[in-house]
Amino acid sequence: MIQAKNNSASVSVPSSEGKAIRAQRVWHLLDVMFLAWVFFGVYFWMRGFEAASVIAQGQALVYVVIRLMLIKKQRYATVMNLYLFCSGLGLFFVSVSHPSLELSAFFFPTSIVVASYLFGIRPAAFWLLITLAHFLALFAYQYGLYDSFVHHLDELVVSLGTAVLLFFCCQQAEASYQSQTKNLVAFSKDLQRRSDELELLATTDSLTGLTNRYQLQIELEEILGLATEQSKAALFLIDMDGFKEINDTLGHATGDEVLVPYSSSMTTLLPSTRTSESFALFPKAEVQTRIG
Repeated sequence: MIQAKNNSASVSVPSSEGKAIRAQRVWHLLDVMFLAWVFFGVYFWMRGFEAASVIAQGQALVYVVIRLMLIKKQRYATVMNLYLFCSGLGLFFVSVSHPSLELSAFFFPTSIVVASYLFGIRPAAFWLLITLAHFLALFAYQYGLYDSFVHHLDELVVSLGTAVLLFFCCQQAEASYQSQTKNLVAFSKDLQRRSDELELLATTDSLTGLTNRYQLQIELEEILGLATEQSKAALFLIDMDGFKEINDTLGHATGDEVLVPYSSSMTTLLPSTRTSESFALFPKAEVQTRIG
């Protein structure tokens, strides 16, 4: 995550690590697929498709095994590929278990969408190839390789074309996602820069760069709140003799020219030895303040 912070608020937006963000949704997706297999296992059993029911129940069992073995290892890509492969086998055997269930094979191209959604277009391309092989194997099993290309060519082309078209739709969606993510990251970085600039303006003197009255009050409250008998706090006031005369006789511009090197000298001669120490400037009171 990229964060833009100041004293009062923080803004967080997703970074370009889209894979890590999407991978966290793998288990939620597999939960849905598990419930789907359970539902179809019951449905097939009620409709008398015993073989298909056994296959669906086996798929649900496979999900339980994968979850128990891999949930703590957080290997999201492995989990996704393994379960999509097992589901592909399940869909293949369901579709050939009974003529009425042949169309079950057309659920398999959803693996392209799943891979694209979770891990990007390259895994989707891999599952496109698996899907094409899936349809070729299914047609070869049902009609034979020769008849598939001669007597069932139209059905085969429609099946393969649907998978390819789905992949290109996912490719366009992924390109849009990457573009939006890139713009969001650029906006976040710009917001971070502006936030840092505003924080600097709000807490320091623009002329000398020293802590201003507002920030000094905040730091004093923090230090006094942490002060104990063993760790005490101290406030030092350093007076600038003759500074008022410089302003009155030579003008405030000259006074500003005096303040800048004086402030630099103070921070050099009295360097902070603890992170809680800071320097603050009160021009009207003509004092240089150090707390610690």
